Amino acid sequence: MKFFKTTVLGVGPFCVEFDDGEIVTTRDESRQRLIGAAPDMLTALKLVMKLMEDGKLVRDIASDARPDWAMEAMGLVRDLQTVQTAIFKAEGYQAEAIRLGRGRA
Repeated sequence: MKFFKTTVLGVGPFCVEFDDGEIVTTRDESRQRLIGAAPDMLTALKLVMKLMEDGKLVRDIASDARPDWAMEAMGLVRDLQTVQTAIFKAEGYQAEAIRLGRGRA
């Protein structure tokens, strides 16, 4: 992956060229970095979900006797749903279709 800036009259878009030759252009340098990092971020999110599904990334059950443990666990469930939604959106699913479990739009 290569990052570069093109200039026209001293002002120009920031570009990201991926290994497959695709070039994405934006006028915002922070978006350039985000676009460039997106494939790695998607891979990382998928890894987190796989670790959870395989039982390798687990929560501490030592506090399960506490009366509020279930409410704290709900936060984890919401966070994991956010991660899964981000993965689905990156793979081309629409938010409403994700919520309804219908798949790609």
